[in-house]
Amino acid sequence: MVHTEHIFPLADKRRLSYLECGDPQGYPVLWCHGNPGSRLGWSLLLSRAGQVKARVIIPDRPGFGKSDPHPSQSYLAWPADIVQLVDALDIEQFVVAGVSGGGPFALACAWQLSDRVAAVGLISTGPPVAEVLRHANLTPRLIFTLGRRAPHLIRFYSFILSHLARSCPDRMSRQLLNGYGEADSTLPHRPDMQEFFRQYLGAAYAQGGRASADEIVRFSRPWHIPIPQVSTPVHLWHGEADNALPPSFGRHLAERLPHCSAQFVPGAGHLWILDHLHEVIETLLGEANPTGPED
Repeated sequence: MVHTEHIFPLADKRRLSYLECGDPQGYPVLWCHGNPGSRLGWSLLLSRAGQVKARVIIPDRPGFGKSDPHPSQSYLAWPADIVQLVDALDIEQFVVAGVSGGGPFALACAWQLSDRVAAVGLISTGPPVAEVLRHANLTPRLIFTLGRRAPHLIRFYSFILSHLARSCPDRMSRQLLNGYGEADSTLPHRPDMQEFFRQYLGAAYAQGGRASADEIVRFSRPWHIPIPQVSTPVHLWHGEADNALPPSFGRHLAERLPHCSAQFVPGAGHLWILDHLHEVIETLLGEANPTGPED
């Protein structure tokens, strides 16, 4: 399996870092990581799952990993970066997937690049929080309320996590996942996941915690994405035991998307994707090319 890292120069002089893994001849899958998150770690999960017939491209979003920050605080700025990247890679059609906080970025691509995005995957995400906040559990309700009303407190908390990520990465993983619920509680203790979290979260906070905090604030406020007008086929997965973004969030989002196939997984938590990455990618490939590969 190919595993290469790159720095791509954008037109405005910013740098966009990305990881490419999987089959270089496979169908392109653009992966939008969660928050906090990064390009790193996913290749470990793909290798464990076996051969994947996809060319998986995982950019660090602005301010994460090695990607330069973006002055805009709009989800709709992301597709402009992606167009430059896929054009440089000679990619015309692709599928896009978003995990948790990456979901709005995937939907922004589907809305603005509808002629190029063949399918969308949404995993453990939700709609604009203002629409569903009253249904949230205490912890996410507190976080997203602070995101709307006291963003400086979110930035302070993110600063603490970024310090832990550098000094005590294993402790930081446990601290972050404490609020995710019982279904996810064993993940930081699993030997096969510990290296994933070290890579994934280490790169997430490589530039400090500002990017992560800004994304929480952005998620908490209006997205300016016309969700009911997204015409691209969407596959949505959400765990019934997700405490970080409750399944009611996923149901609300699925109801607003006109072409959505939703799967709510009994007993699954927020990080269900870590054991089901291959399944999600295969589903999206089937949507993009339902007749299978050409002979």
